[in-house]
Amino acid sequence: MSTENIIKEGAILGSLSGSALLGLMVFVLAGIAWHLYKTLHKEAGERTKELISETKNTNVLIREQIAVSKASNDSLIKFIQTHCSKTNDKLEAIETDLMRMDERLVKLTQIRNDELRMIYKRKENE
Repeated sequence: MSTENIIKEGAILGSLSGSALLGLMVFVLAGIAWHLYKTLHKEAGERTKELISETKNTNVLIREQIAVSKASNDSLIKFIQTHCSKTNDKLEAIETDLMRMDERLVKLTQIRNDELRMIYKRKENE
């Protein structure tokens, strides 16, 4: 732009009335506001797309975590079942041993009682 053009444009602006200048300023400010709105809207849209993408990625990670947790829980349940079944077998063996010991103790008690009766009878007979 040459100096003459700038002077002509300045003269044109200077010749405008106060209300025309005010209207021109409103028009320019409206253009700036519209540009800012579009820029902010575009940035908000991009941020929304990023958030949606991050949400999708988070959902994928959560699904993977749930799958890992389920597998871990299944492994833990199998371990507990195996461990408890072995423990149950051991407890059954112990119970069997205790029942045998109880039977022996009952027999020993009967033998002792019989022996004591015999001793008392002998003492009475003497």
